[in-house]
Amino acid sequence: MQRLNVGKQTYLHCRERKYVHARWRIWHFAHKEKGMSLSEIGRRYNKDHTSILYGMRKYEQILNEGRWDHNFTTASQDAMVS
Repeated sequence: MQRLNVGKQTYLHCRERKYVHARWRIWHFAHKEKGMSLSEIGRRYNKDHTSILYGMRKYEQILNEGRWDHNFTTASQDAMVS
């Protein structure tokens, strides 16, 4: 597993694909596995709940189409919601 050594601010605001995908994966995990509401996740990441919903849908779409790179798990496991 590859881990990204970046600061929190870089991770939260960067538009680079690897960071965007990591955020989408975290949001999906937080909502589906941890039961957090979209608003709760949005508050934690300083995003609107609709941005969280968009990211989760994109993550699911990429995953279902088989385009998710499972070898590059991004920073999501480092930043998973506890």
